[in-house]
Amino acid sequence: MVESSFISASNIAIIGNLGSLAAIVISIISAKIAKNAYDIGRLNALLAMEAHFRCVFEAESAFASRYEGTQGAQTAINDAGTADRKRRKISSEINNFNEQALLDVGVIGKLRKRVKSNRIFQMLRRKV
Repeated sequence: MVESSFISASNIAIIGNLGSLAAIVISIISAKIAKNAYDIGRLNALLAMEAHFRCVFEAESAFASRYEGTQGAQTAINDAGTADRKRRKISSEINNFNEQALLDVGVIGKLRKRVKSNRIFQMLRRKV
C-alpha cells in the first residue's frame, strides 16, 4: 500500500533540510550585520580617542607657552609630546582600519561610481 498523504518521511526530510538552509542563510546575514556594527563602533571609539588626544595636546601646548621657562612648562611639553604620539598612532590606525571598514560596508564602492575623476576620489578617500 502506497501512502499518498503529504506527511511522508521524504517530505519531512525535505522540509527539515529547507529549514536548516534558511537558518544558515540567516546566521550568515546576521554575522555580517554584527561585523559592520562592530566596525562602526570601533571606528567611532578611535575617532573619539583621536579628538581627546588632540584636545590634550592643544591644552598642554597652551599651558607650556603661557608658563614658558618653568618646570611645569617642561612637564607640559613632555605631556604634549606624549599626547601627540598617541594621537598619531591612533590616526594611523584609523586610516588603516577606516579604509577596510568602508570597503566592507561598501561606501567607497558607491563613491567610486559617483565620482568620475580619480584625483577627486583619492582626496575623498584620504579625508574619510
